[in-house]
Amino acid sequence: MKKLEFLLTIFVAAATMFFACGGDETPGDITEKVYFSLADGEYDYVIDKLDTNGDEMTDEDREKLKKILEMSKGQIEKKGGIKAVSIVKEEISEDGKTCTVQAEVEYGNGAKEPANSKLVMVDGAWMLTVGK
Repeated sequence: MKKLEFLLTIFVAAATMFFACGGDETPGDITEKVYFSLADGEYDYVIDKLDTNGDEMTDEDREKLKKILEMSKGQIEKKGGIKAVSIVKEEISEDGKTCTVQAEVEYGNGAKEPANSKLVMVDGAWMLTVGK
């Protein structure tokens, strides 16, 4: 049941904001790369940027997530792909453990929409938080 709740949370996040959020890279860098990776079908990169709260992700979990991400990619394709991701604001907490990134995604059809991400520092790398 815990895995199902986790996967459903991921689905909601993917459907509503297409994901966002690594080591030496800034949270903004990660956010931008995650969006372009999603648009390019590079799902492993996106999945590797998810904070799993220390739980091991099985191959089955990864495959389920890839199917969910494919749906998000389809939505991006309907908008003409991603033309640009602009980081509007990157706010790292005083303790350096969390970050909020405000971005704007511009699609190939000219449409723009805000994309907000929350990240957490895990073992020296910024990771996307889901459902927190």
